[in-house]
Amino acid sequence: MSKFCEDIRQLEKYPNGIIGKPRPDRAPLIHCLQWSHGHRGRSQFESVQGFMDADSASDYALRVVLLPMAPMEGDKTEAKEFRTLFSHYSVPSAVPAERMRNVGFAFGTHKDRSNKSDGVWIHFLCRKIEIESGVIQDLGYLRHGIEQGQKPDPSKMWIMCDFYLHIRPSSVGTSDPKTVTLLCFGAPDEMLDRFENLRDVDEWQDILSEPYLLFDIIFDELHEIFDKMVWELSKAVNPEEKMALKRAGRLAKQESNLSFQNLHNIQKYVLFACHWIDTCTDLA
Repeated sequence: MSKFCEDIRQLEKYPNGIIGKPRPDRAPLIHCLQWSHGHRGRSQFESVQGFMDADSASDYALRVVLLPMAPMEGDKTEAKEFRTLFSHYSVPSAVPAERMRNVGFAFGTHKDRSNKSDGVWIHFLCRKIEIESGVIQDLGYLRHGIEQGQKPDPSKMWIMCDFYLHIRPSSVGTSDPKTVTLLCFGAPDEMLDRFENLRDVDEWQDILSEPYLLFDIIFDELHEIFDKMVWELSKAVNPEEKMALKRAGRLAKQESNLSFQNLHNIQKYVLFACHWIDTCTDLA
């Protein structure tokens, strides 16, 4: 992506419309796993600015950073720090813009000519499937929460996360080493556990030679999440299929308990699943 395509208006609007996972009180804002020659570590930060200050002063070659999907709602200071983070890692405006538009899937690359760094990003969106007594719950966005008189909460209906890989080459004529940083916005807890288990693996240096290996880990974990949702979906599909087969042999005027709304939503989720699989195949 060329800097000519940058749209500063998107950063001015950020983070309008982003669906964020509720953040527990007093929970660390950022988890950071770090590797360098002779040292590995894990740090927690209460603010984005605190992380950037530590990042600028450290000599770690590889960092995996897990952040919330978006700043705390209404927190203008935190929103400003997120924008500063985007600038620090040369994140193009398309990345927050795509999330504000709640895109299903996206993949892009960016080259910062000023510091010769490379950036790659992906967005992930997956429907949460909750089954009770063989019936899909929260079938529609407009109906969600209405029965209890509550405001609809999209974060309970969707799993979404974004990943931005930043690669900064070593500087010619200086002692600045090559660094690889993976920013994970809204990543599930399983992602943190996966990288935590890799802290003592000596082959972490392979990432410096081939940074895109990190996407193998990302897609592996996302496929695991997706696979669980597919199995949950199958629990709802099977009874509806059986009901449809029974109804096929009856007279049309006879009543049936077949839920066409369930069938309609199942069809939507199946199409959504096919789109995700096609997207991953294209990226591979």
